[in-house]
This record gives sequence, structure tokens and C-alpha cells, in this order.
Amino acid sequence: MGPVLARRILEGRPYGRVEDLLRVRGIGPATLERLRPYVRP
Repeated sequence: MGPVLARRILEGRPYGRVEDLLRVRGIGPATLERLRPYVRP
């Protein structure tokens, strides 16, 4: 993950569920599955 995507994730907070990350531009189902182990519910 690069700094642009990381910034988009931070700017989109708060998230209620891990699946809410799908609304961030640049995160699709495959990226979400790669990130899932690193995200706390």
C-alpha cells in the first residue's frame, strides 16, 4: 500500500466494519482480503 491509498483510508474514518473499507477509492475485494489480517474489527 502506498501513501496515497493510506491517506484515503485515514480520511475515510471512522469505519464500523472491515467491509466499510470497500468504499475507499482504490480498495476492491482483492485488496480488502490482503488487508484483512492487518485490520482490527
